[in-house]
Amino acid sequence: MTQHQQRADKRHMLEHLFARGPVLVHVDARRPDVRVPAQFRDDGNLVLRFGYNLVPAIRDLEVSSDGISGTLVFAGQPFYCHVPWTAVFAARVGGENHVTMWHLIVPEAADAPAPPREEPVNPPRGGHLKLV
Repeated sequence: MTQHQQRADKRHMLEHLFARGPVLVHVDARRPDVRVPAQFRDDGNLVLRFGYNLVPAIRDLEVSSDGISGTLVFAGQPFYCHVPWTAVFAARVGGENHVTMWHLIVPEAADAPAPPREEPVNPPRGGHLKLV
């Protein structure tokens, strides 16, 4: 899938999810061109809540070919956010368990424990008995 097709797929999916309610959008805020408050810029899994009919409303919500943007409220302070599609790696409707993920760009968790290392298994050698 080309980058253009992936952007179109994400846009279409988000618009579909908005029809069902507020959407929790998982964002890698470390990616270029992401605009979020400074305290979240290093977050590889920032979850932003976008949608229509929210309280407070996102009056300038825009879903475009470039990404998703609008003024969100953080600790009572409004902040205009812009998230390019290249930074969006998952989304789900609030209150639902189904998550739509775009696996090719899921960020690596910096603090995730390394997978356990498996010790090599040596095949058993033949018996030590000799035929005399």
